[in-house]
Order: sequence, then structure tokens, then C-alpha cells
Amino acid sequence: MKGARPKRAGKRLLVARTRVHLELRRILSANLKRARAHVGFTQEGAAEEADFSLQYFQRIERGIVNVPLDTIARLAAALRVAPHELLAPPS
Repeated sequence: MKGARPKRAGKRLLVARTRVHLELRRILSANLKRARAHVGFTQEGAAEEADFSLQYFQRIERGIVNVPLDTIARLAAALRVAPHELLAPPS
């Protein structure tokens, strides 16, 4: 077929996407911890402010779960930062 990719290229693309997703989770985790400390919230306080269960908040902060954009917006509002700040790589 014209324009079809070899099967191995698809697998490499999936691996690359997975690495990017893991890196974004790591960045979100670090920024979330930093923002939470800056406003003086415990995990429980931040979870309550964002209206999440403590367990869900902890899973986000540990980088275990994929986080929808709406959740990032709620976290940012609770921590009084702009949503993009939670996804910005360290400088």
C-alpha cells in the first residue's frame, strides 16, 4: 500500500509517545508539589480545595494517573497558579 508505515515504525511511535507522557507526568508532579508547598497546603488541604479525594490527589502528585485538562485547571485554581505553570518544564 502506498504511504503505509512499516509495523515497527508504529511501535516506535507508541514508545516515543509513552516517554513523552511519562515526562509530562513527572513535570506535573514536581510542579504540583512545588505549588502546593508555596501556598502552604498539605496534600489533604490541596485535595479539599480542588474538591478531589485525598487518594486521587496523591495519585496525581505521584504521577500515577493521566490527568485531563479540566483536572489541571481545577488544580491550578486551587493552588492559585495558571494552568500552564503546572505543565512547564523546569528552567
